[in-house]
This record gives sequence, structure tokens and C-alpha cells, in this order.
Amino acid sequence: MMYCPTSRHKGARLTLGRANILTRLAAIDDGPTRAATDAERELLRLMGGSCELALGALARVDGGEVVLNACLDGRRVYARAGDPFAVARAAAMELGAIGVA
Repeated sequence: MMYCPTSRHKGARLTLGRANILTRLAAIDDGPTRAATDAERELLRLMGGSCELALGALARVDGGEVVLNACLDGRRVYARAGDPFAVARAAAMELGAIGVA
């Protein structure tokens, strides 16, 4: 007969497995790549992004700052800041996002 753990055992195993996965992922995390990706995703969120929004965004880290280039309906913006969320807010404001402060 095969042993099947009860749900409480499965939860403990899942928790231990998740911690192990997060530890392994942390070892390959690249800070500049994460900052650039955070800026792009935050801009998309602030602009109410969907498949119907013609928004292009490309971020990179240069000299410790996140540089974000974005284009919406032919309008191009360039923003630069030390924080990925701040640079996304600045770009969203320039692109005319409503309610961004």
C-alpha cells in the first residue's frame, strides 16, 4: 500500500519546498534586471495596461538609475530616477495617466 500524507503534511511539505525554491531563485536574481522589469510592469499597471493599450516600454539601469523609454499613441517619453516605481510614475504622468501622483 502506498502512503498518502494528509493535507496538513502536504502543507508542511509545500512550505519547505517553497522556501527551497525561493532560496534557489534568490541566488540567480539580478538586481538591475529586476529594477528594469519592475519599472516596465509598474508603468503598464499605472496606465491601465491591457492587450488593447498600444504602450511600448523599455527600461534599463545606467549608473545606478533606472532609465525608462516609453511610447503611447506616438508620444514618446524618457524618464530617469533611482527607484523603478518613481521612474514609472514620472513616465505615466508625462503620458497623461489619470490619478497618478
